[in-house]
Amino acid sequence: MKVCYVMATTDLNGGARSLLDLIDYDIKNGLDVIVIFNEKHKELEEILKNKNVAYKIFSYKPDTISKNAIRTYIKMIINKITIFKLCLFLKKENVDIVHNNSVISLIGMKSAYKACIPYICHIRELIEDGLNVKMVNYKQLDLCLSRSNATICISKFIEKRFKSHINMSKNYTFFDGLNIEEYKNLKRFGDYKDNLIMVGAYHPQKGQMDAIQALNILVNEYDFKDIKLTFIGEIADINYYTELVNYSKENRLENNVFFNEFISDLRELRKKHDIALICSSNEGMGRVTPEAMLSNELVIGANAGCTKYIIKNEVNGYLYELNNPYDLANKIKFAIENTKDVEKVVSNGFEYAMKNFDNNIQSQKVIDIYYEIIKKRKEHIS
Repeated sequence: MKVCYVMATTDLNGGARSLLDLIDYDIKNGLDVIVIFNEKHKELEEILKNKNVAYKIFSYKPDTISKNAIRTYIKMIINKITIFKLCLFLKKENVDIVHNNSVISLIGMKSAYKACIPYICHIRELIEDGLNVKMVNYKQLDLCLSRSNATICISKFIEKRFKSHINMSKNYTFFDGLNIEEYKNLKRFGDYKDNLIMVGAYHPQKGQMDAIQALNILVNEYDFKDIKLTFIGEIADINYYTELVNYSKENRLENNVFFNEFISDLRELRKKHDIALICSSNEGMGRVTPEAMLSNELVIGANAGCTKYIIKNEVNGYLYELNNPYDLANKIKFAIENTKDVEKVVSNGFEYAMKNFDNNIQSQKVIDIYYEIIKKRKEHIS
């Protein structure tokens, strides 16, 4: 079976990393894989070369509105041309199924439909509430989703938000998988109990302000002078990032908070942190949540988005009220002062992630969908 994966962007974010984990499983199970993306990207290309995975770069953009109307128009013209080229390419390569990796780009779905090739769409994110963008044409999105042979939602939260846009009889909902072998034998809770980490792009939707305000309360009101908070992420909103940095300076937190760029492999860094904060308001799944659990970090997350479906309060993590930094600060304070009580919660989190995010199990579900689609197609043709 030959599967073509079409990426919306070359950002090596959660969705892209989940796709790479899926590709690893495909290769182990004898699938022929080719990846399509939209611009040269040295790191991504190197990763695919090391996996011996074929790839091809086409010129296209996400089907989202740009700030400039002319730019939006030009993007759509470029995409129309590329759909024709990609359609020919898919036929030439004898692709059996197209896997569109995001809803913000329709090019994979449109090209597959034009080439009469089955396709699925992986729905990983909220468009406006999650990514803070708008589609050029929502009717086109609905049409592409309705024509799909299957859709995959990465959480019940995503499914509920897209329920009116997809054919539920052809929808599957399950978490993305992670390579859990990479996380085994990492340290247990208690070694660096005053160290906090938060991973995610610097953007209001990710909620870093909750975290830094909670830190201010811990340092300047609760007298936790040695507590440290490390942010990891790319700058998606420069104004928001500047607001965070200025808040840190105004409250004399320079020795307590550290702003770092995004890095793809966080395992070594996670060894030095015991508490992971998930403060997003509309997380589709939040790969960083199971990553933290598998790293034996205590996860404290906002009672919002998919986070509230993954974290069972006081069982495998702790939930706090979104936009309530005092509630978050109190949860952190409790964890620091009650290490023994929290160890069981951390252990439960590890076991939960091992059971529900195993890439071997989750990726097999995707492959089963491929074979079911091809089986039905053959039956229909015969």
